[in-house]
Amino acid sequence: MSEGCIIRAVADGQGAVLPAGTAVADVIGPVLTRLTTLAPRPTSLESTGLTPELLADLALKHLLRAGSLTLASLCDRLGLLGPVIEPIVQFLRQESRLQLQARASFDKEVRLTLTDRGRQGAQEAFKICGYLGPAPVPIGNYEQVARAQTVPRRGLARAKVSHAYRDIIIGDRADVGLVHLSGSRALIGRRMAARKGHFMPTALLDDQFAALQAPSPEERAITVDVDGTPAEIVDDILRRLPPE
Repeated sequence: MSEGCIIRAVADGQGAVLPAGTAVADVIGPVLTRLTTLAPRPTSLESTGLTPELLADLALKHLLRAGSLTLASLCDRLGLLGPVIEPIVQFLRQESRLQLQARASFDKEVRLTLTDRGRQGAQEAFKICGYLGPAPVPIGNYEQVARAQTVPRRGLARAKVSHAYRDIIIGDRADVGLVHLSGSRALIGRRMAARKGHFMPTALLDDQFAALQAPSPEERAITVDVDGTPAEIVDDILRRLPPE
């Protein structure tokens, strides 16, 4: 890989689809929108910011490893569109390092294979750099995207992070609910003190209670007191579960 480049972090610039109205969407959605604008998928060789020689060497290495590839498969491996790769393929054919191999149907099954000169070039490229993956992006572009992912001078409440985490786990799944096991500081302290060889010391219990974020009313959690035995706790949860 050439100096000043790193592995492509945003391959298609399309962004992710997030459920509307969730804490995850509220936190991440605006960031993804900015990233889609900052890192659109290149549509030409010039817009990649890479040299034809670098892309040619990377294409040769992919073909050496795979044996043969269709143009679509090569584009997928490089993370680039056909109009970006086609000039590279034409260049390699003119240099007698690449040839077309037809299978079954010339229109649909044309595969790209290396010539002897192409295999030699791929082996030399591997000696210089062993990287084999998507086309890199210039380091300047990566820095721009990385800065856009930061949210300077913006407070993020712990409760909002907790809600986002629960959204990831539960989301809009109707068959998944939240059970909150509730117990007093004294009760939990007595039970922890009675344990032998437990990984968490009782000295950390106050910090754990201070950091605890109980479910909000809109999360419709089932809150169960853990004062009883394990069997009594389970029975209480089962009685309060909604009917199937």
